[in-house]
Amino acid sequence: SLMLNTIGFYQVCKLAQIPTMCVLEGTLMGKRFSRRVIQAIVIVLMGVGIATVSDVEMNFQGTVAAVVGVVATSGQQILVAHLQKKHSVTSNFLLAKTSPYMAASMLLFGPAMDELVTGKWVFDYEWSSLSLTFLAVSCFFAVLVNVSSFLCIGRFSAVSFQVIGHVKTCLVFFFGWVIFAAPITARNVMGCSL
Repeated sequence: SLMLNTIGFYQVCKLAQIPTMCVLEGTLMGKRFSRRVIQAIVIVLMGVGIATVSDVEMNFQGTVAAVVGVVATSGQQILVAHLQKKHSVTSNFLLAKTSPYMAASMLLFGPAMDELVTGKWVFDYEWSSLSLTFLAVSCFFAVLVNVSSFLCIGRFSAVSFQVIGHVKTCLVFFFGWVIFAAPITARNVMGCSL
């Protein structure tokens, strides 16, 4: 989605994740959210929106990719939480059982989607030792992200996981300022304060 959209529209789509999840959980699972939870979610969304969203430009391809991404991610995270609770399994057990299927689907559909979006086949790429190193490091971090997301979703909920993700956005601003002296605007401070 980020390749086809502006950063502003991408951030709006990330913000759409929580309401989409709430609607799907309410519709498919019969889950109800209290007024306090809804109010907290609205405050988080407003704060992150103020802090991160600037230029919002839409196009058809990017919008389709974003909608598919938001709905698919919401569905996957809700399903992870549902399966963990339904079968009383740990996050690591569920991850171990589902990872082969996720990897197979990525190997099957990933190259075709890559070609569709970029116009280049991944198989035509000339690999170097440096690019293989970056691929291995990226895969390592992807495993860590999967483990941590399954742990978090299993312990809390899919919606909580998304809220934690938005807290991470605020921490990125903060540590960017502390470590790299990245400029922080009044909008960033106001949004993160919410």
